[in-house]
Amino acid sequence: MTEQNFKELLSKPESSILDFKTDLYDFTSDTDGSITGKFIKDILSFTNTIRETSAYIIYGVKEHQDSTKELIGITKNIDDAILQDKVKSKVYPLPKFQYSTLRLDDKLFGIIEIPLVKYDFPIVSLVKMKGIEIGKTYFRQGSSNTEALTLDIIKISSWFQSLPEFEAVHSFHDDISNFLKRLLTKKDKLSEVLPELYLFAKSNNYQDLKYFCELEIKGFDVSSSELRNHIQTEREKYNYRVQVIKISLQEISQSINFTTEQLSQLLNDSEDFYNAPYFFKDPLIAIERFLDKKDGFVKITMKVKDVLPHYQKDHSAFGYVFNSIFLNLYANIRQKLIDLIMDIN
Repeated sequence: MTEQNFKELLSKPESSILDFKTDLYDFTSDTDGSITGKFIKDILSFTNTIRETSAYIIYGVKEHQDSTKELIGITKNIDDAILQDKVKSKVYPLPKFQYSTLRLDDKLFGIIEIPLVKYDFPIVSLVKMKGIEIGKTYFRQGSSNTEALTLDIIKISSWFQSLPEFEAVHSFHDDISNFLKRLLTKKDKLSEVLPELYLFAKSNNYQDLKYFCELEIKGFDVSSSELRNHIQTEREKYNYRVQVIKISLQEISQSINFTTEQLSQLLNDSEDFYNAPYFFKDPLIAIERFLDKKDGFVKITMKVKDVLPHYQKDHSAFGYVFNSIFLNLYANIRQKLIDLIMDIN
């Protein structure tokens, strides 16, 4: 669900394929099963309704009698798996639907999409609960859930038979699963995944993920005072970009005839070299190029007071970065990306 699609739904009145609800179902207070029964009836009714497109239930919106909408938002969220579990063993065939959230104007909204799927016959309830009866068929008539009569059931059955065979519905959750799989298996470079993730985050209005992708693609322009101050105030958020490297006032030629292990040991033993945390501001594509440098080191020129505060003189210092540092940095970026995706509701 994109922000544009969501706004288009908001511009429409309630109908046989669209319903607005002020609040999510509060299953914690469902002592008599009436809330579960109401939810099941909603899913059955929309699934069995003859239509040409997906149907939607949107939570956090109040529709007034003149069809104007009041955007309230939801204060509590719920996992899609909980909703899926509510209908298991209670209806047949098992309907397909998906729950997601979208943030608009700093308010969170819940969305259930019921896609077009071919079933052998109308979906019926297998249990008796408040509002639903065993073996009954329900569908939408206008903006209301209605029990289907014999003629209605014949029409719904005929409609299901006319639909093409169901092919796996590509959903929001499929996208999430696919991105995680690619990141965890390390099949693709991060620079190949990031542009797709950026578009996904932009389309679904996930601002934190979108901002992360932008910075990783463009690099951290620390000449921007706004970004520099943001990094300083939100330091923990950007620690994944910090690595401890060797710093010295001495410049070593990159043509020096030492193996990586010998040079690393030499720097560790020398009193002229210091360990200091360094914030890598390079774009991701540059870091991937550094990864290819298996031998030797990458030399970084910087102002000494930026990395060694006890030096007040304004002259250059040199940082020496080995392949192992870039590997750690790259792994941190990957893990940060995984964490951001896992945080998506």
